[in-house]
Amino acid sequence: MTEKNPDTGHVRLAKRVAEQLACSRSMAEQFIEGGFVSVDGQLVETPGARVRPDQGVTVEKDASLLELTPVTLLLHKPVGFEAGLGLDAGAAAHGSRSQGAPAALTLLVTTWNDNRIAWIAFAGMAALAALLCAPALPRAARARLAGATLLAIAAFGALFALSLESRTEKLQGTEREAEARLERDPRLAIWRFSADRVAEAPWIGHGFGRGILRHEIRAGTVPGVDNPLYGHAHNTVVNVALQGGFAGLALFAWLVAAVVRELAAGLREAPPRRHVAVLGLVLVAGFALRNMTDDFVVRHNAVLAWALAGALLGALRPTSARTPG
Repeated sequence: MTEKNPDTGHVRLAKRVAEQLACSRSMAEQFIEGGFVSVDGQLVETPGARVRPDQGVTVEKDASLLELTPVTLLLHKPVGFEAGLGLDAGAAAHGSRSQGAPAALTLLVTTWNDNRIAWIAFAGMAALAALLCAPALPRAARARLAGATLLAIAAFGALFALSLESRTEKLQGTEREAEARLERDPRLAIWRFSADRVAEAPWIGHGFGRGILRHEIRAGTVPGVDNPLYGHAHNTVVNVALQGGFAGLALFAWLVAAVVRELAAGLREAPPRRHVAVLGLVLVAGFALRNMTDDFVVRHNAVLAWALAGALLGALRPTSARTPG
C-alpha cells in the first residue's frame, strides 16, 4: 500500500498513515511503533516524524494490531541434551572448546610478555576455583576436579620456572643482569624504600597518583641506577598507602572487602548465580596476587577492574540484595 500525498508541506507520519489506512491517529501510531511503516524504503518507528508530500509511505501488507495470545510451552529434555543451552552433548562440547579460546589467548599473551607473577596468580585462581566448586559436586566429580587442579597448578609452576629462565637469558650481559636472580630483584629494595616514605606521611600520604614519588623512588632505590621502571612501589597496597596513608588504605580495603562480601553471599545462590559468585571471587584473588609485585589498578586497567566487579555484582543483585523489612 503506497501512496503519494498531493498536499504541500511537511506533515506528521502518523497523519499520513491514518489517511492511507482510513484509521484513527492512535492506531496509525501503533502501526508505526510496531515497525510496519517505511518512508522511501527506510523503516521509521517515530510517529512524530515529518514527511514531505513527495515521499512514499509504505505500510507492510501483513501489518496487524491483533494482540498475541500468551501461550506456555512445555519442552521435553531428552538424555544427552544440555538443559538451558538447547544443544546436544557434542555441540555443547564444541561450545566449551570455543569458549576456551580466550583462555588460550590469555596464556599466550602472558607467555609473550614474560610475566612471571601471572603464573602464580593463575595457580592461585585455579586452586580457589576448585575449592569453591568442590562442595556442590558429587564425590567422583570432586576427585576428578582435584586431579585436574593439581595438574593445572603443576603446569603453571613449570611455566613460572620457564619465565625465570627466559628473563635470565634476556638480561644476561646487560647492566641489569643481577636482577634476574630473585634475591636481587629490585622490588625488594623498592618496597624497603617505599615503606620508609610511608612512615614519613603515615596518615594522609603524599598525594594522589601512582607515580607521586616516582623521582624519589627512581633515584633512591638502587644507588647509581636511574631506571624508569622504578617509578612506583610495584605493589597496590603500598602504592595506596603512599598516596593516601593509612586513611586511604583503610577506605581501599573497605571497598575491596565490600565487593568480596557481596560475592561471597552469592555462593549461597543456585546456579548460575553461584557460578557468577565463584568467578568473581576467583578474579579478585587473581587481581590481588598479580598486584603483589606490580600495580596495574590504574587508568584504563582500574576502570576495567571496577567495571567487571560491578557487572558481576549486578548479575547477583536480584537475589543476593537485601530487601527492606
